[in-house]
Amino acid sequence: GLIHLEGCHGCGKTHLATAWLRENNVPLEDWGNMVFDAGQGGGPEQLFHAINRAWQAEHRMVVLSTPAQSEILSKLPDVRSRLAAGIFLSIPDPGDEVLTTILERHLLVHGIKLTREDLQFFIHRLPRSPQDVIHAAELMKNIMFEQKMTASKKLFHLVLEEIVS
Repeated sequence: GLIHLEGCHGCGKTHLATAWLRENNVPLEDWGNMVFDAGQGGGPEQLFHAINRAWQAEHRMVVLSTPAQSEILSKLPDVRSRLAAGIFLSIPDPGDEVLTTILERHLLVHGIKLTREDLQFFIHRLPRSPQDVIHAAELMKNIMFEQKMTASKKLFHLVLEEIVS
């Protein structure tokens, strides 16, 4: 069988695929034959061959893509029919809670803990993608360490100015 996970960059497709592989006790050496990530440069022809290899080996196949990548992958009729024969799951864009958790975890790695109020203030002003939130966490860490600043509205505005510019 084939499972196609579609969602924006950073929404957790790879984490879901990894969790599924671990849950099903798939040996690590088989992972590369069972997961096709369109974001890693694979096109329709590569996917077609990967699906065929997985079916011949009686492996399941997990395909990861963004909506734009799915459109490209579906241009080849044979791939489109194989994707249509599988299970399609669309992962919604992350909301405030998920983005806040991403921000919080990326800051905690560097020993930075923000209050809930500061997290909410900041997250509501950021662009709505996981990559932007991760980038903001890195910028915040760098500014805090380079300028020896603590968490404050001034810091948040410096980070936001950098991201928006």
